[in-house]
Amino acid sequence: MNARQKRRHRRIPAISSEQQTLNRIHEQLNRLQAPVDPDVLGGINGKLERIETSLGDIRADAVRLGTNAGAIAGGITGGLSGGIVTLAILLIKAKLEL
Repeated sequence: MNARQKRRHRRIPAISSEQQTLNRIHEQLNRLQAPVDPDVLGGINGKLERIETSLGDIRADAVRLGTNAGAIAGGITGGLSGGIVTLAILLIKAKLEL
């Protein structure tokens, strides 16, 4: 038996199960197309609205706090950097005895 015949022999069982596969797909599609209870959709919409409201509040808090925290962090960092540079210059001057 050559390679082509072996491949054909392996593919034959897949053909017999095609109808079962198509039936499963058909059942899944029917379940997806089934009408949805309006109460369930209303609950989902309510939760989405609450999430959107919460995200708006969180975003506003993040902007307000982020601006202040950024300014404070920038000031501290600038002060430390300036101090380190000044200290380095003084040490270099002392080393060179200028």
